Amino acid sequence: MAKKKKEEIVLNKTELMPTTIGTLNQKENGPIVAIALIILFVVCIVLLPYVSEWLQGPDTVTTPPPTTTPPSEEEPQEEEPPEDTNYYTIANDLTINIEGFQFSSFVINSTTQTLTFTLTNVSGEQDLFETNNYFMELYSNDNKLLQRIKLEQESIVTQTNYTYDISNAFTNGTISKLAITEISQEDYPNVSLASDTEGTPYLTCMKDNQTLSYYFTEQNGTYNLTELQERLTFTNADQDYNSNLESYTTLVASLSNMAGVSTDLVPTSNGFIFELTLQLPNVTSATMNRYFTDNVYYAANTEAKVVAFELESENYTCQ
Repeated sequence: MAKKKKEEIVLNKTELMPTTIGTLNQKENGPIVAIALIILFVVCIVLLPYVSEWLQGPDTVTTPPPTTTPPSEEEPQEEEPPEDTNYYTIANDLTINIEGFQFSSFVINSTTQTLTFTLTNVSGEQDLFETNNYFMELYSNDNKLLQRIKLEQESIVTQTNYTYDISNAFTNGTISKLAITEISQEDYPNVSLASDTEGTPYLTCMKDNQTLSYYFTEQNGTYNLTELQERLTFTNADQDYNSNLESYTTLVASLSNMAGVSTDLVPTSNGFIFELTLQLPNVTSATMNRYFTDNVYYAANTEAKVVAFELESENYTCQ
């Protein structure tokens, strides 16, 4: 069989040229088409969940997203209720028993604005009040705190009588009740301190003719005592002026040349001023135990909140 002769296909050998299929009026149609496509795309996204739910049928349950309960709406955890303060109505026959000690014979003198009572060691450890911080708190009839008194930290062997100035309580309201509480230094409230021109934090406490300035160093949010400046003003109109002048003249002479201690007796037109500065890290414990045993003298590194809380309980105004 003869082969079928292939028919030769001849292509146009001219150089390839672009061919125009159609024209689009870009000026008039371009933006309109683009906007229409964008709108269609957005509509599809919005309607997609509803179309999917319709295709799944009415029996399909859609689970709502989980919600977070605000902390204020959470159920509180069970915890031990705080111990209630024991309030005692002040009366002549009131007796309060604490750890083998008895408080009795309470007398409020509105003229002198003082509180007197007797503390008796019945069966307690004699150093209970010496080693712990006990406070007597005075309240109004509606349990408003009027004044807090820090009890003397001393050993009670048998019986001791105490008298405290409660003028602050008279200023703040009518005294009706009292409570006796133990407060650890860890539970004392924090205090805000001012700073001097050199940026050193300090606390000033004042009462009567005495001004006390405590200076601190700050470390990790804690203010530690480093220096104490005391200023006492006396006038020749004071009842014990001559004995005070003699006493402080002797004290200045005794404290001369002691490490960390500087004193001065400054004459005034009507009396004198006693000035004392203690650089506490340099003051020996022997000097502190001999000359500075009053409650206003604190050891080096005592926290500022301790100084403020305890001195305010002794009727000092601290700021």
